[in-house]
Amino acid sequence: MTIHEPMTLATDYIVALATAIFAVLAWQRGARLWAFMFAFTAAGAFLGGTYHGTENLLWWKPAVYAIGLASFFLLLAVTSSRTIHALALVQFMVYATWMIGHDSFLWVIVDYGISLIVVLSMQLFAWVREHAASAPWLVGSVVVSAIAAGVQQVPSRWHNDVYHIVQLGSLWLMYRGAMVMSAGNAMTEQPAIKNAR
Repeated sequence: MTIHEPMTLATDYIVALATAIFAVLAWQRGARLWAFMFAFTAAGAFLGGTYHGTENLLWWKPAVYAIGLASFFLLLAVTSSRTIHALALVQFMVYATWMIGHDSFLWVIVDYGISLIVVLSMQLFAWVREHAASAPWLVGSVVVSAIAAGVQQVPSRWHNDVYHIVQLGSLWLMYRGAMVMSAGNAMTEQPAIKNAR
């Protein structure tokens, strides 16, 4: 069997492995929504890598839908706002419908980018107003992800491979921010639980 883009397959699989580990660690720490976000990111990277390696279109649609679900769970994880959750559901439904007839990765970036803009806005606000410990990590993640998206859109032989490596840095920053946020949420919830007894 011929592997058509071995480096792209390899870098995608590295992202898949790393985010699968992040998903397991997040799940073990009780950060379930973050775990789902990282799990769908891992699935998208694995499926995308397999597509690049085989050039079989059967792998592509599941890859873009997995990334769409990662974007959806990112918005669920970053806030408890019912309004944001409802908008996240609408966004995913629009994206899922649009991607039925489109294949360009640009639309994946647009969908994920919208979610990242929401995360950036909320975390900058939390940073300024509450000195949120998660904010530097998550803001950094968004900035690095924007750089990765820019790299991916530059036509070159290695644009996908460089994108994956840069995006891996963004995902690590996101994992760190997610764990800081989850630890902070657990600490603020404990007194309420104690008082309820």
